[in-house]
Amino acid sequence: FRIKVPRVVPAGEAVNRVEAPRGELFYYVKSNGSAYPERVKVRTPTFANIPSFIKIAEGGNIADVPASFVSLDPCFSCTDR
Repeated sequence: FRIKVPRVVPAGEAVNRVEAPRGELFYYVKSNGSAYPERVKVRTPTFANIPSFIKIAEGGNIADVPASFVSLDPCFSCTDR
């Protein structure tokens, strides 16, 4: 099969959310009508889950920190910004 992909994306913006294995995956794309997007934003589930770790670790023992953090099932490549 041959699929012709348009060279120029119409101007506008789009938002999409999907359920991923670790939580909600969020995409935002804005186009100015050229061949390249003006802005692309991706929020991965791990990036959204990291702030909850502060509440999980609060008041706990330092020895429990690694086990508590791993319980969030982090994807370290997803948090690289």
